[in-house]
Amino acid sequence: MLAIVSASTSYTLNSVSSYHAAPLHQRRAHVVASAATAGATARLDTLLRSGDVESAITLLTNDEPLDMTPTRTASMIDAACRGPPSAPGSSTGFARLLQTIGEEPEAVLARQRATQAEEEVQQQLLVRCYGALSRRGVLRGYGSADGALPAPTPKVVTTDEQQRLTGLPTSAFAPGKGNGGGTLVAGALSALALTSAASSFGWDLQAPFQAVGGALLLDRLLLRGAAAEAVTKAVQPAYARTVLQHEAGHFLVAYLLGCPVEAVLLDGFQAMRDGRFAAGTAGTVFFDPELGAAMKRGELPRSAVDRYSVVVLAGVAAEAQQNGRAEGGQADEAALVQLLSSLDGGKSWDIPRIQNQARWGASQAVLLLREHEAAFAALCEALERGASVGECMVAIEAALATDELPTARRRALRAERTAEAAAAEEEGRVAQARAAVTAAVAAPKLSAEVAEAQATRKREMAARLAQIDERLGQLS
Repeated sequence: MLAIVSASTSYTLNSVSSYHAAPLHQRRAHVVASAATAGATARLDTLLRSGDVESAITLLTNDEPLDMTPTRTASMIDAACRGPPSAPGSSTGFARLLQTIGEEPEAVLARQRATQAEEEVQQQLLVRCYGALSRRGVLRGYGSADGALPAPTPKVVTTDEQQRLTGLPTSAFAPGKGNGGGTLVAGALSALALTSAASSFGWDLQAPFQAVGGALLLDRLLLRGAAAEAVTKAVQPAYARTVLQHEAGHFLVAYLLGCPVEAVLLDGFQAMRDGRFAAGTAGTVFFDPELGAAMKRGELPRSAVDRYSVVVLAGVAAEAQQNGRAEGGQADEAALVQLLSSLDGGKSWDIPRIQNQARWGASQAVLLLREHEAAFAALCEALERGASVGECMVAIEAALATDELPTARRRALRAERTAEAAAAEEEGRVAQARAAVTAAVAAPKLSAEVAEAQATRKREMAARLAQIDERLGQLS
C-alpha cells in the first residue's frame, strides 16, 4: 500500500511541476479540456446508471471528450449487450412448444415478427456501440482482421495445403461424433458387465434403467440436455475446458472480423433461460451486419460468406489448435453446410466446394488465433472467472500488441504490393509505347539497348514483389 501511495504522490508532484512550467494559455486550455472531459464523462455515467443506453451511445458517438477507462468501456459494452426485455424470461424447449399449442398461426407469426424487430433494434444498438468505441481507439482489435486474413487467395485449400498452412491434418478439424464407435463399444461392454453382475447377485436393474432413461428424455425435452452437460463437465473437467476454448475461439475471431458479440454463456442452464440461445446450450451469440442486410436483399456477397465461414468454424479451430483435435462443432459444421447449400438453390455450392470452403475457413481461424495467442489466453482466463462480454473485450484489448497489430502489418504490406504491382504495370505500358516509337525512328542498336533496359527494370520489379510476398508469408 505504501509503494502505491508513494508512486501516486510522485506522479502528482511531477504533473504539478510540469503544469506550472507551461505557458498561461496552455494551462487555461488544459483546464477547459479537463473540465469538458469530466462533464461529458459524468453525463455518460449518469446515463448508464439510469439504463438509458440509447442516449449513452449517442453521447459516445459524438466528438465530446470522454475518459473511457477499461471499467467504463466494459460497462458501456455490457449495457448495449443486454437482450430485449422478453429474452431473459422467455421459455424454451418443450415448455415453449406447449405454449404454442392451440394458438392461432397469425398470433404466432405476429409474435415472431415482434421478436425479430426487437432483435434488429438490439443489433443496431450494438453496431453503433462497437463502432463508436473502435473510432475512439478503445477497441483496437475490433474488425482489425476484416479484409486482412492471414492466408491469401486463391481459396483452394486441399488437405495437403491445409496441413502446410496450419501444421495440423484435416482430421484434427473433424468434430467427434459423440456416439462414435469407441463410445458405443465402451457403452456396450459396460452394459454387458453390469448385466452380468446383476445376474450373479440377483439384482433387478430394470427400474433404475427406466428411471435413468426417463430422466435423460426429460432433460432433452425440457432442459435441452443442460443437466447431462452439467454432469459431464463435473465428471470430466477436461471437457469443460474444451467447451470454454471452443467458445473463446468463436468470440475472439468474431471480434477480430468485426462481428459484434452479444452474449457468451458456458452454462447450459443459463443458456436455457436466455431466449437469445436458440439451442439452449452453451454458446456465443454474434452477428454479421453485412450478412444480415444482404440476406434481406436476397443476395450474399462472397466477403460475407467468407467471414461467416471463418467465425463459425473458429470453435473447431480453437479445439484443434489447443488439443490437436476437435471434440465438438457438429452444429457449427451443420450451420455452414445449411447456409452454403441454400445459396442459389444449391447450384453453386456442391459438396466438394463446401468442403473446400470449410478447410479454408478453419485454416484462417487457426492462423488468426495463433497470431493473437496472448489475447486468446487472456480471453480464456476471463471466461473461466465468469467475466461479462465487456470485461472479456477489455481483457482482449489489454493483451493485444501495444505497437502495431499483426493484421495492420499485413494490410500495409498487401497495400504496398498492390501499389507496386500497379506501378510496374503502368511503367511497362509506358516503356512498351516508347520502345515502339524508338523502333520506328532510331537505329537497331539503340532499340536493343532500350529492350535491355526494360528487361532489367522488369527483373527489379519482380524481385521487389517477391520480397513483399516473402514478408507476407512470414506473417501467415
